[in-house]
Amino acid sequence: MIVEHWQTILFFVGLFAVACIGVYAFMRLSPEQQKAKIREWLLWAVIKAEREYGGGTGKLKLAFVYDLFLKQFPTISRLLSFEKFSELVNQALERMRLILETNPKILSIVLKKEDYNE
Repeated sequence: MIVEHWQTILFFVGLFAVACIGVYAFMRLSPEQQKAKIREWLLWAVIKAEREYGGGTGKLKLAFVYDLFLKQFPTISRLLSFEKFSELVNQALERMRLILETNPKILSIVLKKEDYNE
């Protein structure tokens, strides 16, 4: 059986090794660097949610970002309360709004074509 599925086994061993290296590299960062990485990731996630769901869907976007966060940072998600997470998302939303107000190119990327062709 191992001989027949050696490629699949090798793939999952490699995937596990890459995940371990990523976790190790993240854990070696200082707490401030870890927070900065999480904040940058949250900015990406709220922009993705905005692009995906548009305006007026705040709770849906929060749930979307939280689901992504649980998958991306499973260990940290156990240590972080949902209230603190919501606070971090609100900070990322403020940064996103500032970026979208000051950079029309990014705004056109975030908006769906049907949103800005009207």
